[in-house]
Amino acid sequence: MSFNALKYVEELGQAGFTDEQAKAQIRVLQDVVESDLATKRDIQEVKLDIQAVKRDIQEVKRDIQEVKLDIQKVKRDIRELELKLERSIRELELRIAERMTAMELTLTKRVGLIIVSTATALFGGLVAVAQFFRGG
Repeated sequence: MSFNALKYVEELGQAGFTDEQAKAQIRVLQDVVESDLATKRDIQEVKLDIQAVKRDIQEVKRDIQEVKLDIQKVKRDIRELELKLERSIRELELRIAERMTAMELTLTKRVGLIIVSTATALFGGLVAVAQFFRGG
């Protein structure tokens, strides 16, 4: 905003203002113009700041998009790991079940052998006792 102080003083003088009144008016008006009104340069600086903020916003939007893609990839990776883990657990459960079955068979055979050998020993002992009592 262009302000011609001399012209303003002349117009105030023609309107009946004294020189002191006109000077006071100019001081007040200059304070207002200098402190509250934006200059073309101020406006241009704000426009440049706005453009910079817009660029920053676009950059942040791109970053957010990249993060979203990264999150999707991580979710896929987690799902793949979950599936692998589930398969590994199933395989481990099968191996444990097979080993437990084998151990049960082995224990059953050993218990059977113990029973047979104990029965044989008892039978042999009974036979010996019976022969002893028969006189023989």
